[in-house]
Amino acid sequence: MANISYKMYDLKTKKYLNVSFEKKGKFVISKNCIKKGKPSCDAWRAVSKRIAPRERKNTAVLGHPAAQYCFAHKAETRILIGPNNTQDDFCLFKDGSLIMSWSLYNGRFGK
Repeated sequence: MANISYKMYDLKTKKYLNVSFEKKGKFVISKNCIKKGKPSCDAWRAVSKRIAPRERKNTAVLGHPAAQYCFAHKAETRILIGPNNTQDDFCLFKDGSLIMSWSLYNGRFGK
């Protein structure tokens, strides 16, 4: 599949960074996760890790199940700007890998 390009705001540099993604099955995952043609990163490990979503109280994402599932995986949620200025939620992991939050959530719990 062709690359999907998004822009992510970097709080340190105060600039937008281009991030490339690839679709692996039903998951949209950052290209920095793909090593020798196979996914290998924290975001991809979250795909197979079976954990229950936990609710984070007093946050702006209360009631957003995909964001709550990111938190359950110890990832941050980020809004990235995609093609045609669309906005999508992603889980950002400590190793810098990203996965679309709804693809992670739906991959585990279905639609």
